[in-house]
Amino acid sequence: MKKQISLIILVFILGHFSCNKSSCDGERLKSPPYYDIKGLRNDISRITRNSVKPVENDTIAYHNLSLRINADVNYYFTKRNGINFGNLAFACEPQPHGYLGTKEMLEDLIITSNFDFDDLHPKGSNLKDLFSVLDDNKNISLTEYLSKKPLVAPQYLHLRLRKKPTTENQKFKIAMYLSTDEQYFTETITIKIK
Repeated sequence: MKKQISLIILVFILGHFSCNKSSCDGERLKSPPYYDIKGLRNDISRITRNSVKPVENDTIAYHNLSLRINADVNYYFTKRNGINFGNLAFACEPQPHGYLGTKEMLEDLIITSNFDFDDLHPKGSNLKDLFSVLDDNKNISLTEYLSKKPLVAPQYLHLRLRKKPTTENQKFKIAMYLSTDEQYFTETITIKIK
């Protein structure tokens, strides 16, 4: 009986001193803390006051357009440091995959179109001054967002168009350039923007 009580006390003490941020860091909870970008894809949606719906082959008002750039990522662990009995004694909050981020930095994001956007932005010109990004629950210009250095490469970006195009048909090409000399590309379907 004394051995069982001693064992319970030992587990409690080890758990108490080891169940801190580092013991709840996700590695020991099977949640890989880091991610590595391996590709890009995009989703175009119509945002209204009450809903978010995918856009297929229909016309959309520019102020309702949502362009989400999603990185295809691989999640990974780093070397584990020793044994920790803390999680055996106490429950720790699980962390989302990739919560510690990546070592890759976003160097640039270039958005072009297969069509003229307006007189100042002919086919193939950089359109990043025409988009805003949702950052810390605020819409800021994509140009301002990209000027923050160093800028960790995001798993996704939520972009909004700031101006109506003079040419309705638009097909956007997005190029992401990382500090690791990696380049990733994605292209939207052709959409009509009014």
